[in-house]
Amino acid sequence: MKIVRNLSRILLGLVFMFSGFVKGIDPWGFTYKLIDYFEAFHLEWLETIAIFLSVFVSALEFVIGFLLLLNARPKLAAWGNLLFMAIFTPLTLYLAIENPVSDCGCFGDAIILSNWETFYKNLILFALSILVFVERKKFRPAWKPLQQTIIIFIGFFIMFGFSWYSYQHLPMIDFRAWKVGSDMTQKPPKPDVYLKYKNTKTGETKEWLTQDLPYDKPGFNDQWEFVNQRVVEPDMPDNTLRLENRDGINVSEKVLDVEGFNFIMVAYDLEKADAESMVKMDNFYNQCQQDSIAFQVITGSLFNTIASYKKANNLNYPFYLADDIALKTVIRSNPGLLLLKDGVIKEKWHYNDFPEYSQFRKEYLK
Repeated sequence: MKIVRNLSRILLGLVFMFSGFVKGIDPWGFTYKLIDYFEAFHLEWLETIAIFLSVFVSALEFVIGFLLLLNARPKLAAWGNLLFMAIFTPLTLYLAIENPVSDCGCFGDAIILSNWETFYKNLILFALSILVFVERKKFRPAWKPLQQTIIIFIGFFIMFGFSWYSYQHLPMIDFRAWKVGSDMTQKPPKPDVYLKYKNTKTGETKEWLTQDLPYDKPGFNDQWEFVNQRVVEPDMPDNTLRLENRDGINVSEKVLDVEGFNFIMVAYDLEKADAESMVKMDNFYNQCQQDSIAFQVITGSLFNTIASYKKANNLNYPFYLADDIALKTVIRSNPGLLLLKDGVIKEKWHYNDFPEYSQFRKEYLK
């Protein structure tokens, strides 16, 4: 039994640490997920503190896992672990049945699980949590009481530090489709075309993908006659982004599939964007123009808002429209800057780290 309870403690510790870590290093990502929950459960009044809850909950989850893994304060860790699972297991069952939110976000963007997968995972963890709770008095820490208390503070310090860095800059690890090195050329996959044929002798009907049609098989054309075709549109890749100009025309390929260097500034909401950075980048845009470097801005704000914003801040760079929710997944900064070359992301910057144009020229235009 000793081996079982220790393995359960270690497994729970690793899962909780991983879950807290991947959410903590992307505080805005977890914040957006919490806002989805608040809207689904009509708790919109909590949205103003969502970022603080994001950081605290992820840190608390990490610390509980940290204590379990190191066998420090086992009774406190067992209680915290059990309470977590007692709250979230019924919640994930409700999510699986009603599906108000597409995924729970328990592992951030690192691992995406369906609501039913999350519930089954939580059932296993809940069972392990009960075992660890029942056996909590049998764990013998190798640490002194003061050392165990210090471990708690170390855990919070680690996660608060990671979260603060990611809040002020960008997530230390990017799990999303728009990470550095990703090819963002907007070429959607071709649809699947199914051809339906009927056997003239037996009456049997059968479908083939166009490329699998056995038209060259002896006797095929004599025994099978065409009935109809069915077109199935494939799922779009996660990095697909529809961009529109003022006339509502799709300009995704024009904006993103640029040969050579291409700067994309993303501001999902102009009214919430850091105004100083937006103005600063207008001079950056003018310098790009001198070197024939593409520079464009993508926003989720409507074009009447864009027009007023450009006039108020005397901005020259071009704007294109995209879904604001999609833009939040592109970069965790408002505004944020991406550098692409031949459609591949070379670098991403938080507005606190926007480069000077001379820095870009020195590093990339040698």
